[in-house]
Amino acid sequence: MGTRRTLVFLVLFVLTSELAHNTIALSEVPLHGHSTIQYVDGPIGSPAGVVTLPSSVHHAEDRSGLAEAVSSPSVSTGDHLGEAGGHHGVAGEHGTAGGHGGGHEGIHVFTAEFARVEIPFIISLWIFCASLAKIGFHMAPKLSSIFPESCLLIVVGIVIGLLLFHTNSAGVSPLTPTTFFFYMLPPIILDAGYFMPNRLFFDHLGTILLFAVIGTIWNTVSIGLALWGCGLTGLYGFELPLLDTFLFSALISAVDPVAVLAVFEEIHVNEILYIVVFGESLLNDAVTVVLYNMFDAYVGMGQENIKYTDILSGFASFIVVALGGTLIGIIWGFLTGFVTRFTNHVRVIEPIFIFVMSYLAYLNAEIFHMSGILQQHPTGVKLHLKMEEQDVALETEKVEPDENNLTDPDSGCISENQMVSNANTEKLEVDENSMAEPESGNQEEQENSENGSNDKNLDPYAYLKRPEFSSENFKIEIMNLPKYYGAGHLKKFLQKQEINANKMKLMKGYVFASFRSESERDIAMEKLKGATFKGNILDVKLAKPMQDPLIKKRKAEADAEGQKKARKELEGEPLPIAEQITKKTVPYAGKTYSEQLTLKHQEMMTVLKKLTKEIRNAHQQAGPFIQKKKVAHGAICELAEIIPSPVSEKYRNKCEFTVGVNPETDELTLGFRVSTYKEGSYAVGPVSHLAFISDAMREIVSVFEAHFRASGRKPYNPEDHSGFWRQVLVRTNLAGEVLAVVQVHPQNLSVEELESVKNDLKKVAEANKVVSLYFEAVGPKKPGEDPPLEHVTGSTHLVEKLCGLEFSISPLAFFQVNTLAAEVLFNKIAEIAEIDSNTNILDVCCGTGTIGLSLAKKCRRVYGVELVESAVEDARKNAEKNGITNCVFIAGKAEDEVNNLLDTMKKIDAEEGIEGSKIVAILDPPRAGLHRKCCQLLRSAERIERLIYISCNARAAMKSFIDLCRAQSNAYAGIPFIPVKAMAVDLFPDTPHCEFILVLERYRPT
Repeated sequence: MGTRRTLVFLVLFVLTSELAHNTIALSEVPLHGHSTIQYVDGPIGSPAGVVTLPSSVHHAEDRSGLAEAVSSPSVSTGDHLGEAGGHHGVAGEHGTAGGHGGGHEGIHVFTAEFARVEIPFIISLWIFCASLAKIGFHMAPKLSSIFPESCLLIVVGIVIGLLLFHTNSAGVSPLTPTTFFFYMLPPIILDAGYFMPNRLFFDHLGTILLFAVIGTIWNTVSIGLALWGCGLTGLYGFELPLLDTFLFSALISAVDPVAVLAVFEEIHVNEILYIVVFGESLLNDAVTVVLYNMFDAYVGMGQENIKYTDILSGFASFIVVALGGTLIGIIWGFLTGFVTRFTNHVRVIEPIFIFVMSYLAYLNAEIFHMSGILQQHPTGVKLHLKMEEQDVALETEKVEPDENNLTDPDSGCISENQMVSNANTEKLEVDENSMAEPESGNQEEQENSENGSNDKNLDPYAYLKRPEFSSENFKIEIMNLPKYYGAGHLKKFLQKQEINANKMKLMKGYVFASFRSESERDIAMEKLKGATFKGNILDVKLAKPMQDPLIKKRKAEADAEGQKKARKELEGEPLPIAEQITKKTVPYAGKTYSEQLTLKHQEMMTVLKKLTKEIRNAHQQAGPFIQKKKVAHGAICELAEIIPSPVSEKYRNKCEFTVGVNPETDELTLGFRVSTYKEGSYAVGPVSHLAFISDAMREIVSVFEAHFRASGRKPYNPEDHSGFWRQVLVRTNLAGEVLAVVQVHPQNLSVEELESVKNDLKKVAEANKVVSLYFEAVGPKKPGEDPPLEHVTGSTHLVEKLCGLEFSISPLAFFQVNTLAAEVLFNKIAEIAEIDSNTNILDVCCGTGTIGLSLAKKCRRVYGVELVESAVEDARKNAEKNGITNCVFIAGKAEDEVNNLLDTMKKIDAEEGIEGSKIVAILDPPRAGLHRKCCQLLRSAERIERLIYISCNARAAMKSFIDLCRAQSNAYAGIPFIPVKAMAVDLFPDTPHCEFILVLERYRPT
C-alpha cells in the first residue's frame, strides 16, 4: 500500500512542480500575433489539442503569445544542446563554446559540466525532495491530523517548480498532454485497476454509468451553453461560436480526479464512495474522448456543413471507443497472464512483464484512438486474478495440511493475535518434548506432531478417507473480502449469520473456513453467497483440502534419497538417539550454569532493545521521553541481573511422554519425540538420561514402559491411526508423589476390553505409589466433543506446597513446572508490585490462582480470570483450603471478562465504602500473548496505574507489549503504558528460556 501511495503522490508532486513552472513561464511571455492555442491539458485519445479561434478573435493579437509559449517545447531555456555545447564541451552563455569547435583548449584535468547531466539530475532531485518530504511527514505525526500527505507533496512540488524557474535551471520540458497521458497516467490507472474491488465496481455499475455518461454529457452541455450565453452578452468583446464553447467544455469535463482518489485511499474513505468516484473517472474518459473528437471535427467542418450522419457517427463512436478499449484490455490481460505462467521459476522478471505488457496494451489502445484508461482496467483485473492464483498455488505449497499451520489436519484454531481464538487454549509451559520451546498445553497438537514411517508412496489425501472426523473434508474459500478488515470483524460477522466455522485461515484477499459436517458447510455457503461484508459482496466456493505434511515431505524427499545417503556417508554416523533427544530438549546442557545465565541475560537485553525501538515507532510522541529514559545499551529501562533457579536438576514437575518406537532398538518406548510429524518422522527416544526429570518421574516412566511392552499392544501410529498406546502425562510434587494420565486410542475394543485395560493400569499405579490415575480414550473425533478424562484410582488432585500455601492441582491445570523457582518468581512479583492493604489485584490468566493467592494477604482483594474451568475450580478450592476469603475467581476469556471483573471490583468497593483504591494488574498469559481486545480494555481502565507482565517467551509477547504502549487512538483509548523496569527469573535451566517480567506504568512525561 505504501508503494502505491508513493507512486501516485510522486506523480502529483512532479505534476504540480511542472504546472508551477509553466504558469510562471506563461505569465512572463510577451504577447504577439498568433491565433493557435496548444492546450496544456486534454483528454486521452484527443489529437494534438489545437483549437483555431474564429476570425473575430484575430484582431486580439496580444492574446496569441500565450499559444506560442505553450506550443514551444521550452519557455525559458532556449536550445538545450546549444547551451550545453554537446556532450564534451563546456557550456557557454550563447552556446558557442564546447564540442570540437573553436580554438584548441587542451586536456582538462578537472571539468565541471552540469549541463550534460542537467535533466536526469533535476528529475532525481525531484524524487529525492519528494522522498524527504514523505519521511518528514511521517516523522511529524501531528501533520497528518492537519492535512493529507498528498497536499504536502503538492506544496513541495510548487516550491520546487518556483525554485527551478527562478534559478533558470528548468531544463526539463514543461508538462504536456503527451507527457502526462503517455508516461504519468498509465501506471496510476494500472495500479487502481489492479487493486480495485471488482465486485463492488460491477454492483454499483448503474450509479457509475449515471455519473460518467449522463453527468459528463450534462457538464459538457451546460458549461458550453453557459459560456456561449455569456458571449451573447458581449462580455468577451468578440463573438464566440457555439461549437467552440462545446469543444472547450468537452476538454474541461475530462479532468480525472487523480488527487482526490489518492487522498481517498490515504484516509481509507468508504469503499462505495471510492469506487463510485473511481468508476466515474474511469468511464468518464470514454465519454470525453468521443465528445472532444466529435466537436473538434465539427469545428473543422463548420457548423453549416454538419449532416445528420455526422451526428449519428459521433454517438456511434461512444460504443466503439468504450468497447474497443475494453476489448484491447481483455486481450492483453489474457496474453500477459499466459506469458506469466512461464515465469514461476524466474519470479524476478515477472514484474517487468506485467508493467511492460500493460504499457504496450495502453499504447495499443492509443494507436486506434480507443480509451487507454478503459483498456487498463480489464488488464489490471486479469493480472490481479492471475497473480492471486499463483499466490494461492505458492501458499498451497508452503502451508501444511491444516489451514491453521498445525501439524495434523484435525487440530487447533488460529491464534488469539489473529483475533480468532481457540476455546481450548490452555496456559503455556515449556514443552516437555522440546525443552527449547515453551509448551502449548494442547495434547492434540502434541500427539499429532509425532514421528512416522519410511513409506514414501502413500496418498497425501488418505487421511480424508479414514473414519475419523476431519474438517478438511468440509472446507470453503470465502472471496472478495474488503481491503481493510480484521479477523475479529469477520468472526463477528459469521456469528451474526449463525455460521459456526470449526477453524479459519486468513490469506491475502480470501479466507479458508472449515466446518464439522457437510450440512454446516452447505448452509454456510448458502448464507455467504452474495452476503455483504463491509460493503463487499462476498463470493464463496468449495476449497481443496490440504495434503498430509508427512506424506508430502516424503514424496519431496524421495528423489533426493541417493544424495542423502551419499551425504550421510561423508558426514559419518548420525548422533545416537539419546544425544538427539538431549540436543532437542535441553540445548544448553553441557554449558556451565553461569554461562547459561549470561546467554539468557543477553537475549533479554536484545528483546528489551527491540521493544524500545518498536515503542518509539508505535508512539512517536513519546520519542523524546524514551530517548531521555534510555539507559545503557539503548534499552528503555534497566534490565536487572537474571535471578537463578534454586535447583538446576530434577526440577520438572510435569512432562508429557509419547509412546512410540525407538529406531535404534525397534522396541516400544515411552519418551520424547526425536522429530515432528511435520518434519517427516515420529520416532521416540528414551529420557532416563535427562537431568531435569525427577527421580519419581523417571521411575514411573520406566514402570509404564515395561507395562506397555508386556501388554502386547502396539504404540499409536499417527500416520495410519493404528496402534493403541498414545501418551502419558506425569505430574510430581516435592514429596515425590505422582499423578498420571494414560491416553490411548480405543480402536475397536469393546467396553469390557477397555475396562480390563483400566484394571491392569490400576494395579500398576497402586503398586508404584501413583496417588492419582486418570484414563483418556482419544478415538475418532466427533463434532463438538472432547474426550473426557476418566478418574481410575487415588485422589482427584495432586497437592503441592508453595509460598507457605497448599495448592490442589488437577491433571490439566496450569502450574509452573519448576516449583522452587516459581516461589522465587512469586516473591519477586510481590516485591515489585508495590501493593498495600488498599490495592486491588487484577490477576489475568490466573491458572490455579498461585500468584493471586500468594499476594492475597498483602492486598485488599484479588480478582482472577482464567479460561480453563477446571483451573478456576482449583483456584477457588485452594483459596478455601488456605482460609483466604478476599479472592474472586471467574472462568472465561480474559478479553470478555476483564470488564466484568472491573465492574465487580467497583461495585464491591462502593458497597464497602472504599473510594480511590488503586489497581495493579498482573498478566501471565499464554506464550502468544494477550488478545488485542484485552490490551484495549486494560488501557481504557483508568484506575489501573501499574501492570506486571510475565512471559515465558518475550519475543512472542512483543505484540502485546506494543499494544499496551502504542499511541492513543480510537482503537486504543486511554493513556498508554511505558516500561519502567525489567527482570527475569530462570525457571528452565539447560534451556534458552526464562520467565521475563516487565513492569509498565502510565505514560506521563511531566
